[in-house]
Amino acid sequence: MENDTLKKIQAEYSDMLKIAQKDYSEIEELAKDPNVQRYLYLRSLADSRDLIEDGKIGALDRIIRDYGINTIKETNNILCYLYELKNGVLVYLDLEDKAKAYAINKEEKEEFERTHKVVYGDTSILDCMGRYYNTRYKFFEDCINEGQETAVEKLLSREKQRIR
Repeated sequence: MENDTLKKIQAEYSDMLKIAQKDYSEIEELAKDPNVQRYLYLRSLADSRDLIEDGKIGALDRIIRDYGINTIKETNNILCYLYELKNGVLVYLDLEDKAKAYAINKEEKEEFERTHKVVYGDTSILDCMGRYYNTRYKFFEDCINEGQETAVEKLLSREKQRIR
């Protein structure tokens, strides 16, 4: 066998023994390297089926999924009206953090909506969660492409036009 091949075999065998003996020191050292971290991150994106199959839509869906629940600590406090329960309770969800839900009595609606930024989304979409996700999708897309301030202005102006 060639000398290069023997050296490769010896190095691989040595690496296997280290791992078998639970010596992860080299792995831990490499994990600290920003270039290695970046490589692993990009490799995971390259292997991601939703990105390969859906392209831009899959990327945005993944961002919303990964950052949409308890990740964004300070939101713009824009609430999306969802529905009214039979007992007269109105339900709203924060547009950026789906875990932030608000339930208020129907009698408090006017005051609540006056003191909060509330949107209703595309009312031609009958399903309340579909309306929420549609509004959220457009908002995140605008944030990414045009910046957060512009996205907020766009969303709120769209809502004002719908209310007229």
